[in-house]
Formats: sequence, structure tokens, C-alpha cells
Amino acid sequence: MNTTDTSTQDPLLRVEDLVVQYPTDAGTVHAVSGVTFDVHRGETLGIVGESGSGKSTLLRALLRLTPHTGGSVRYRDTVLTDLGEEPMRRLRPSLQMIMQDPIASLNPRRKVRDIVAEGLRIWPDRVTTSVEEQVAAGLDAVGMDIGIVGDRRPGSFSGGQCQRIAIARALALRPDVLFCDEPVSALDVSVQARVLNLVHDAKEALGLTVLFVSHDLGVVKSVSDRVMVMYLGRICEIAPVEEIYESPAHPYTNLLLSSAPGSHRPAPPDLTGETPSPLDPPSGCRFRTRCPLAQERCAAQAPPLRALPGGRGVACHFPLVTEDRDEAEAGATS
Repeated sequence: MNTTDTSTQDPLLRVEDLVVQYPTDAGTVHAVSGVTFDVHRGETLGIVGESGSGKSTLLRALLRLTPHTGGSVRYRDTVLTDLGEEPMRRLRPSLQMIMQDPIASLNPRRKVRDIVAEGLRIWPDRVTTSVEEQVAAGLDAVGMDIGIVGDRRPGSFSGGQCQRIAIARALALRPDVLFCDEPVSALDVSVQARVLNLVHDAKEALGLTVLFVSHDLGVVKSVSDRVMVMYLGRICEIAPVEEIYESPAHPYTNLLLSSAPGSHRPAPPDLTGETPSPLDPPSGCRFRTRCPLAQERCAAQAPPLRALPGGRGVACHFPLVTEDRDEAEAGATS
């Protein structure tokens, strides 16, 4: 885990009030709704939540792979959401992504050596020795010998091997930020640890900043410096990993941790209602229809993401952290 103090650093990536909506025949899907957060150089931010929480959509919107409806994304001094197609294309070598489905993410007709070399041939300024040497070194870093695998095609590999090839391809360009969209969810448990170790080793060797999306709380805990919890397109809580797992502040975070396999946390009270549809999200706090702590205020007012002790932010009128409960309850009666 990265232990660098980021409190005084300017963020490498700043997201402000980002909105992603999809028009459909049934109505507008509110996929991401007013999300704001920073990512600092060298840290790994884990992003968790149930299916439909907006995790993957958020990641794709940051990279301009999915169009945004509102808000902004700033990388260094560049506002990505204002860029035209060509300036954005020139930035993409610095912003690489590992997709969720390792097999589908690789061109089945191309040889492995050509898949890994593709970015280097498009961007020759990223070549420091030779394309062939960098491809061989990249494959070696993920435990693959170019002499054995270089002339084979993705169809002859397992899912775990394809994900290692995808990692080698992403790292060949020596990116600044690595976006990981559920990179181990399609893999056997026996393969997951190796892939996670590869991402960790690459981060340490290249000084990468990593955004890591997953629904697996154990995986996120093992790789993250901070964790951001999402529900129905909004941030519930963001905090250092130790704070999140030892003392969750949001009722939804507590629910996720209590429901995780092998959890020793007491089970939360029974939830009420069904998971709302992103076509018609609840007013106010979107978790309120399932929250055992919900009150009238939760329906009338969307809770802002506010600071709490321990370097965390939480979007809840009645957070579980003791230091802030008295203030929150007093606000409910004012």
C-alpha cells in the first residue's frame, strides 16, 4: 500500500460534479449523478458498489469512452471534458485501461507480439529502446516468454493469460494513470492473486496512479489506499482504506461490509424495499428507501459529501461515525 501523504499535494486527477445520463425508450438512466472527488499521484483509489451503482460508467466517462452530460474531469492542468477528439487522442497513452473481459478486449486475429506492440507503433515517442525489446520486456514482466507466446493468438490462452497480455499492452506505453475495470472478476480465484500482484508491482515500478473498480471488497481492501463507495450513481463515502473497513460511516458501506463473505461484522437491520431503478431514483438520499436510519429529512434533501474525522467524506445526514452523530441529529430537528 502507498503510504505517501497526499494531503498537501495537488491532485493528479480532479473530478467535479460529473453527470452521465442515457436516454432510453423507457426514460433517462441516471448512471452517474454529480460525482466529485480527487485522485493523487501514486495512490490507488478503489471504487466499490453493487451492480448498477455507476462504477464502470464513471471509469469510462473519465476516459471519454462514454460521453458525459455535465461536470468536468481535469488531468494535471488539462480539462479532459473540454478537449476535442485529436487532443484527447494524444493524451490517451498516459491514461490506459484494463478491461473487465480479458478475452474480448484482445483482437483475436492478431498475434500477441503485435497486440502488445500496437501502442508503441502508434506512439513512437514512447519507445525508449526498440519496439521488440520493449514488447519482450513487457511480456516478461507479466511472466510470459515472447519466444513462446509471441506468435500465438488470444484464442489459445486462458482468461488469466489474456488478462496478463492486456496488462502488458497497457503498461507498454508507460502510462501515468491505470484504470482497472473489474480486472479480476472474470478470473478464477487461483489466478486473481497473480494478476493483482502484477498490477501492484507495475504501480511500484512505474509510479502509477491507479483507479480500481470492483464489487469484491476483499480485493479492493488488498490493493487500495483509499476507497470510494457508490450507490445508484452517487458517492456514499470516500476514506482511507483502514477507516472504511474498521469503522464505516455510511449505512450502505456498513451493509456492504456486513454482507461480504467471511465478514465478522454484525448483520445490519433488515433493509426495506427493493433496489430503486436508475430510471427513477429516489429523491434526496438515494439509499433512503432501503436505509434503517432514514427520516423525513433524507427524502427532502440530498446529503452533501462532507468531511468527517479520519480524512474521510460521507454523504449521509445521520452517519454512523460517533463523533458526528450528535451534530447530525441536532440538524434534523432544526
